[in-house]
Amino acid sequence: MTRFAALSLTAGLLALSTAPALAEQTYLDMSASYTSSDLDGDTLDQYKGHVATELTFGKLTLSGELNGSQLSVDDSDIGVTDFRVLLGYDVTSAFTAFVGTNQTDLEGEKISNTLIGAEFGMNNYAFGFAYADLEIDNTSSDAWQIYADYNTDAYGAYASVVRIEDENFYLAGFERDTSLYDASLDYTSFEDVSLADLNASYYLRPDMRLNGTLGYYDVDNSNITNVGIGAGYQVADNVWLDLNASQLKGEGDTMNSVSLTLSTEIGAPRLRASERIYSFYDLYENLYIGDF
Repeated sequence: MTRFAALSLTAGLLALSTAPALAEQTYLDMSASYTSSDLDGDTLDQYKGHVATELTFGKLTLSGELNGSQLSVDDSDIGVTDFRVLLGYDVTSAFTAFVGTNQTDLEGEKISNTLIGAEFGMNNYAFGFAYADLEIDNTSSDAWQIYADYNTDAYGAYASVVRIEDENFYLAGFERDTSLYDASLDYTSFEDVSLADLNASYYLRPDMRLNGTLGYYDVDNSNITNVGIGAGYQVADNVWLDLNASQLKGEGDTMNSVSLTLSTEIGAPRLRASERIYSFYDLYENLYIGDF
């Protein structure tokens, strides 16, 4: 463990020792999915799981996230597990300092990310900054990130810049939520890769919805499009079962997919850094498009 990681962990333990005994859960997000894809006659099976939660202890906010993915192609498997923890302390009602760690295992390759940062909140706005010590195969790199976030029940927007060594990553997005429809637009750019995704759901009634996806990706000057349609049904309170079909099409390659997803989301994260901090797992999800 690096000296920076040890100091961050010590600070987190000291903060937890001062927390009240009772905690309030402010956010819960869980999903499990299975996707079957056909790429030029080859079958790809992908299983994914995701759990994220946030607890508040007076002036302390603790958020955790666990992600897992397994991609099977013929007799080969690629597995990824990802675990993230953030602990924030309210210095004032508008200023929160936080420390965190992110541990990722990609087929036995360990990626460790320990960070420290601060977030300033005003009404529905949040502005944050973080420094991270990224370690891959015992090689350390410096990473920096700044972000701005706006969030209400009806609208959401964000913009962020991440710098890892000499490489910049740019992220931006917009969300709109109403009783009739939800829509989100996300954009990511780094090196010779630009990714844009539009996702929308239209509610035929409170427990039934139609889904649509449109993606455009520029990877090393090659254009890839993603078009998807589907439907979802609310099987229990705040629990949705969605069946979607999509086609990912590049220059000379086409991948047809069918996915089944069970998900639930309750509340909203108080510490916006839990959603804004870019991680290696996010990069892995982006690179999955680039490897198509």
